[in-house]
Amino acid sequence: MIDPITGLSYEIVLSLITVAFGVTLGTVIHNKDKKYYIISASSTNARNLIVGYFNKYPLFSSKRLNYEDWLICHNLIISGNHLTEEGRNKALLLKESMNNKRTYYN
Repeated sequence: MIDPITGLSYEIVLSLITVAFGVTLGTVIHNKDKKYYIISASSTNARNLIVGYFNKYPLFSSKRLNYEDWLICHNLIISGNHLTEEGRNKALLLKESMNNKRTYYN
């Protein structure tokens, strides 16, 4: 939540991102004591803006793999397939392999 070099909060820049994409900024606690900012994009319009942004400015790190998995889930929602058992299972499987749970890096 605080930049370790400058000591400044990330809240200002993250708030600007939330305004640009029409999303919300919140906080979440991990490991019972670590508080983090979280940006949530639940509307189709906000997610479409994010897709457009990352299509134009792709990530060049392992976070790209998380984005690609997220994009599959986004497309499941757009198509309505997230409501099927197969779609739900696919989304859950993708979620379980993201971030620190990732075991492949292709």
